[in-house]
Amino acid sequence: MAIVRTHPHSGTVGATVDPVAEGYTNGAGALPTYVATGVSGGTSLDFAGGAAGYLNDNITDEYSGFYLYLPALPAADVSVRRIIGTGTVSAIAVTPTGALTIWNGLSTLVGTSTTLLAIGQWYRIEYRAGATGQELRLFSPQDAETPVETLTGATNGTAVTQHNTGLAWAGKIGGEVYIDQVVIADDWPNLGGTEPVGEPGKFGDTLTYSMNRLAGTLVNGVPTLAATGAANVWAGTKDLALVGALNVKAGNVRPNWLALGGVLNQLAGTTGLAPTGAAQRILA
Repeated sequence: MAIVRTHPHSGTVGATVDPVAEGYTNGAGALPTYVATGVSGGTSLDFAGGAAGYLNDNITDEYSGFYLYLPALPAADVSVRRIIGTGTVSAIAVTPTGALTIWNGLSTLVGTSTTLLAIGQWYRIEYRAGATGQELRLFSPQDAETPVETLTGATNGTAVTQHNTGLAWAGKIGGEVYIDQVVIADDWPNLGGTEPVGEPGKFGDTLTYSMNRLAGTLVNGVPTLAATGAANVWAGTKDLALVGALNVKAGNVRPNWLALGGVLNQLAGTTGLAPTGAAQRILA
């Protein structure tokens, strides 16, 4: 697996995003602004709602990942992702109850989450859509290894040519959403890999603990940052996703970034270990 494109979304609060500067092919409509609520403590994209606008990747890979935050529940359905091929391949939207929905084109609802997104909380979404169907994996907490829910369904059956991030569906612009750290990959990006922070002895072998130890951000043996934040401190980066910060630390250059397990094994000089095991070997 390789992450072939990444967008960290780091800018001046209130400024309108320059799509090309952020690594996108282009953008259209009401472009987002930067907001001081990022998944790693920096900035993210604020799609204000009420008007269509999105950032576009012209790319044929089927897999993507991003982080989603609701500052409030939308008054009406709001789109967060649209995949283009011959017409619209598929789309993702959020309902006024906080449910995620996936669509075949723009007309056929094929899945609705039973998990309702809460306001003021980051969620991770990993997504595949293409000619053979679509699958959405929802992760909470944002760095979880296992999805809390998976949705699958049909698409319009055509190959992918574009990924639209944001309010790309003019009929679904009913609320404000924050989106951060978008990646495109040639397989599941697997951006997670942490476990909840708990008491000493319960998290000593988790990636959260290991990243904080490497970053020097333990206080009395207790992690003070989520794994993503600690990895950015260790790598000397800012606002990157966990896997991005680790690839920078390893000296890997896009588009040849490795998945989480691969880059941790690279840093540890090992092969085949699970992410937590490889992290422990770095510390050894």
